[in-house]
Amino acid sequence: MSETDLMPQLRRWWWVLLAATVIGGASAYAAATTLAPSYRAEARLLVGPLNASQSTIEAAGKLGRTYAELAKSRPVVAAALDRARQSADPDDLIKDGKLDATANEISRLVTVEAERGSRVAAADLANAVARRLVEESRSRPIEQNEALETFRTSRALSRLKSAERADVIEAAERTIGEAMVGRLQIVDPARPPRDPAGPRKNLLAAMGAIAGLLLAATVIVLYAAGGAARDDDTGTAGHRHLGVVATPSPPGALAVEADPDSDAAARYRVLAARATGRNGSGARSIVVVDSGDEETRGVVAGNIAAAVAEAGRSVVLVDATATGGVTDLLGLRDAEGYADMDPNGGRLNDELEGRLIEYSGRLTVLPRGHSVPRDMMAHDRLRALLALLHERADVVVVSTSPVDRSPSALGWAEVADAAMLVVDERADSEPSLTEALDALSAKSPAVTTVLARRSRQRLRAQAHTAND
Repeated sequence: MSETDLMPQLRRWWWVLLAATVIGGASAYAAATTLAPSYRAEARLLVGPLNASQSTIEAAGKLGRTYAELAKSRPVVAAALDRARQSADPDDLIKDGKLDATANEISRLVTVEAERGSRVAAADLANAVARRLVEESRSRPIEQNEALETFRTSRALSRLKSAERADVIEAAERTIGEAMVGRLQIVDPARPPRDPAGPRKNLLAAMGAIAGLLLAATVIVLYAAGGAARDDDTGTAGHRHLGVVATPSPPGALAVEADPDSDAAARYRVLAARATGRNGSGARSIVVVDSGDEETRGVVAGNIAAAVAEAGRSVVLVDATATGGVTDLLGLRDAEGYADMDPNGGRLNDELEGRLIEYSGRLTVLPRGHSVPRDMMAHDRLRALLALLHERADVVVVSTSPVDRSPSALGWAEVADAAMLVVDERADSEPSLTEALDALSAKSPAVTTVLARRSRQRLRAQAHTAND
C-alpha cells in the first residue's frame, strides 16, 4: 500500500488510534500499580589514602575497577547476604542488575548499589557488600602479615600507650610494602531510600501507549490493504477493474477539492492515475458512463478530472448528459454548453467559443448548456470536436448518460481512447450491467469498470463560479 493510500486511512481512523493509545497507556499504568515496589540503596567507598603521592593516587584509581568487579562476584555477594541475613540467589541478583558496582578512576570512588523489596533490606545489603570489600582490601601476603604480627606483639611496642601504639602500627603498615594503595574505606554508607526505584509507572505507561498506537496502526494498515485487495477483485469477467470510489449521497462538491485529505480523494487520485497513466502513457480521452441511475457518473467524472488537473496536466471536462450532472455539481447551470452546439453544421471553433469555462487552474469545463438535447453528433463531428479539445488540454474527460438512454454514450465511446463504466452498488442490477458492458465493448477497444459505493459522510457542497 502506498503512502497516498495509507495517510487518508490513518486520518479517517484517528479516533481509533487515539483510543488505542489511551487504553494502552492506562492499562500499562494500572498493571504497574499492582507490582510490588522495589528500593535501591547505594554505599560509596574510597580506594587508597585520602592524601598521598601522585603515583599512589593513580595506582589506587586503577584498582577501583577491580574492586567494582569483585563486588559483583558470587563469593562476595554470598558473604554479604549472610551478613545481612537475607536469602537470595547471588547469581540472580547479579544477572538481574539488582546488585551492581561502578568505579570512577578519577575520584577513586567505588559505588555499590543494591535493590531489594524493602528500604532497610536494600541499605543493609549495600552496606554488607561494602564492608566485605573493605575486608578483602585489608588482606595481605602471608609474609607481610607475619612481620606485622611479630611487630605488634613485640615487647618494646607493648610499653607504649594505646594511642601511641596505634600510630606506630599504622606507620609500620605504610612502611611495609604498598599496602595502603589498595585499602578501601567506606566514606558514605547506604541509607534506606525514601522513594521506590520501581516499577517506573510513567515509563511503563508511555511504553503501553506507544504499543497501543502501533498495534492500532498495524490493524488499520492491514484492514486498508485487505480492502484494497477486495476492491481489486471486485470486477467483471473480461474487463479491467480500476477500483472502488465513494460518492456522497446526495452528490455534493468534488471530494478532491472539498476534502483533499480524505480517503475518497485519495481513491480518486489512484483511479485517475490508473486511467490516464503517467507522463501521458495512458488514455488521453475517457468517456465516463453510468450503467443505471445517472447520479454517480457526474461525481466520478468530475473528481477524475480534478485529480488529473491536480497532478499537473490540463483537462477539459465535458458534460454530454441529458440531465447535466457535472454542470449541477460545479454550479454552472446558467452557462451555455454542449447541448447548445449544432450537432450537424457550423464551425466547431465558433461553437466552442464562449462555452469553455476555465473552472480552476488546469481544469476547463464544457457544461451541459440550456437547450434540450437535439440529435446526436455524427461520429466524424465528435472526432473533430475531440481533436479540438485535445488542442486545448492534455486529457479530455466526457460524462455521458447511460447507454440504454442515450446513443451519445456509444458515439463518444467509439471515438475516445477508453470507456469507463461506473457501477453503482446500490442501484445497478446484473442484467443492466451486462447490457451496458456488451454495448460499450462493441464500440470501445478499452472498457474499464469502477465500483461506486455510497459514502456515509456527506461532502460539503461548495458553489463555484466561472471565475473561481
